[in-house]
Amino acid sequence: MNFEGGLNVEKNNEIMQISDNAKYLFHNDQTIILNRTNRQWLKVSKECYDILIKCSGKYSVQEIMAMLADDEDRDYLKSVLAALSEMKLLGKSPIRKLHDVSFAISNRCNLKCKHCMVNADSCGEKEFFTTEEIKQALKKIIAAKPENITVTGGEPLVRKDFLEIIMYLRENFDGTIGLMTNATLLNRKNVDVIVSCVNNISISLDGANEETVSLIRGANVFKQVLDAIDLLHEKEFKDISISMVVTADNDLYVDEFFELCKKYECKPMLRALSLSGQAEKNKELLTKQQLGKQRINTHKGKEKEKPLKKDFYACSCDAGATTLTVESNGEIFPCNLFVEPQYCLGNISEVDDLEELLQKNPKKFISNCLQEFEPDIIPECKNCDISYFCWSCLHEVKELKDKGLLQQRCKHVKLSLIHI
Repeated sequence: MNFEGGLNVEKNNEIMQISDNAKYLFHNDQTIILNRTNRQWLKVSKECYDILIKCSGKYSVQEIMAMLADDEDRDYLKSVLAALSEMKLLGKSPIRKLHDVSFAISNRCNLKCKHCMVNADSCGEKEFFTTEEIKQALKKIIAAKPENITVTGGEPLVRKDFLEIIMYLRENFDGTIGLMTNATLLNRKNVDVIVSCVNNISISLDGANEETVSLIRGANVFKQVLDAIDLLHEKEFKDISISMVVTADNDLYVDEFFELCKKYECKPMLRALSLSGQAEKNKELLTKQQLGKQRINTHKGKEKEKPLKKDFYACSCDAGATTLTVESNGEIFPCNLFVEPQYCLGNISEVDDLEELLQKNPKKFISNCLQEFEPDIIPECKNCDISYFCWSCLHEVKELKDKGLLQQRCKHVKLSLIHI
């Protein structure tokens, strides 16, 4: 049953089927139905939910409409079914495909940022992989047919063979190539090759001015990054994003950061701090308030008769289902945050088919090794009526649990989301 082209409830005589991607939250006489894979959601009456569940897989839309008592009920259900169709929650769940592979081609970096997940002090002068070994790894990644390959590090440009690697990737991969860099090594000698090979560039900045950037990344980095962006614009390369990890040193400058991105025509990205690597050694970057809160949009819902919300999204994670991360030593993880040994899925040198590592169960949305962090499995969260709205990243949930701060965060977020 395929409703993707729109739902004609007057003529549809196929069986109505709710997708396996649907998740449900309950509060009093209302139910939230959300798509676990694309973050869209709607609020319906508990009575409507009961009808949908009882009829799913058993009755056609026409038959369901005939069972309803009056036109008002039929009109309401039509609007709900239309919203579910728009959310891609009617019919069989689409087969998941590998969307993004992130490949850290180096563990070395020319900077020593205080918040970096990589333990910069342990980054030696020797790379784990030779040029040819990198190419062999890329062959395996390309064979898995991801939509995107993101080249990252450490700092990928520290490799003397970086241009050879990126040209090899472009010659053999038709999808989107992203580059994550600190941009300090981007210059007139390499910029032409880089812009001809990559589709987008994400630059880590972590501040809004020289003062805030220098506290984390070092003196003069701010100017070097802006010069690099000017150079990219000179080459008519426009798909640039700038990221800022929010810390105690820069959290008051978020608005200024957004203004900077607007001025330089770059997409702004805020990232949560992960306490590993260098960040673990620099815990002063976090205030007590930051440990217990999350920056969230507290947009209040409006009309009940428009159940589909387009400006406030549920949370989602597909680590190990549509994303994989390959570290500089070849170890493969569900994502670039869950890189602790217990989450390792294998090594690129030993794995022949990356697709075999992906979550294939249509009723599971993240890697098997991460199931304990699924909101409806976490003991503290499984009976919560906002459990799919209170996090932006499951690794954040893990860190809060590890530090005994989950309950504290929970109280804060529930107050923020009271108007959903």
